[in-house]
Amino acid sequence: MTTTALSFENTTKVYGKYTALKDVVLNIPQGEIMALVGHNGAGKTTMMKMLLGLIRPTSGSVRVMDVDPASSASSTVKRSLGFLPETVAFQHAMTGIEVMNFYGRLKRTDLSRNADLLDRVGLADAARNRVKTYSKGMRQRLGLAQALLGDPKVMLLD
Repeated sequence: MTTTALSFENTTKVYGKYTALKDVVLNIPQGEIMALVGHNGAGKTTMMKMLLGLIRPTSGSVRVMDVDPASSASSTVKRSLGFLPETVAFQHAMTGIEVMNFYGRLKRTDLSRNADLLDRVGLADAARNRVKTYSKGMRQRLGLAQALLGDPKVMLLD
């Protein structure tokens, strides 16, 4: 039996007179890779915000591993999500490993694995350097390492 990782059932989101999403039906099984492609204003970020539980649909439903991500019962599900925003911003005075430890404590993960995650994204040699010295690509890879904290069941890459 395949478990559904993400689902939108007749989901609509309206902002005033603007309809960002209209009657979206989408079911993504666990283990699948899916990309959203569309022009600016197509609703991609609105969908991401709904999956993260930051906004609710006007009508219809959104589920992440069969739980409404905006509900009070979603804390366990949110810990099993990895999210990399389009633009990452980290405290420039912190080192890469300090950033990972900070987010690891927030997500309640095993901090001893953070060095391995930095190595996995090619930042092992820069782990003790301040983020302000990182190139844009290095900051993006640090964001990916942060998104991988806690072995997420679902990864959202914006």
